[in-house]
Amino acid sequence: MLARVAFKSAARRACTSVPALQTAQKSTLSGEEYLAQSKQPYTVRQEAKGRFVSPHVEIYDFPVAAISSIATRVTGGGLAVGFYGASAYALFGGDVPALLDAWKAAAPAAVLAGSKFVVGFPLAYHWLAGVRHIYIDRNPGGLNNDSIEMSSRIVLGLGVALGLMTAIPYGTQK
Repeated sequence: MLARVAFKSAARRACTSVPALQTAQKSTLSGEEYLAQSKQPYTVRQEAKGRFVSPHVEIYDFPVAAISSIATRVTGGGLAVGFYGASAYALFGGDVPALLDAWKAAAPAAVLAGSKFVVGFPLAYHWLAGVRHIYIDRNPGGLNNDSIEMSSRIVLGLGVALGLMTAIPYGTQK
């Protein structure tokens, strides 16, 4: 115990003798001044200190390929949550087909079409993005920015079109 205290005080003395290792001075602001200052936005506080604040990612124009990649990941995550949720519901005794039939009977037509799109678009888009990815992996020679941008637009367009097709009411109506 005594050795540890002696080591800490020796280390503290060594750090204060080297300017680069000295700790920052404690703030002289009162509690009220500190709270008032902390309520200001981060950028305002940094400008007041004369510090440069780098621009946020929102100022950049995302390329279509980046949006396509993000959308593929988001749709995959959404599908995983949906399938795991339905599986868990069934695992604990729920009847998924009966639940879907009850939803079809109770939901208004516009809500039903929207819910079909919410399921159909991620399925179609994620599948199409997967097919595109397999094609690109097997044909890397044709890989360039223009082809990636064009295929990203095609996958997005086809995904939306197939998602809308799933939302079209068909079969027996209420």
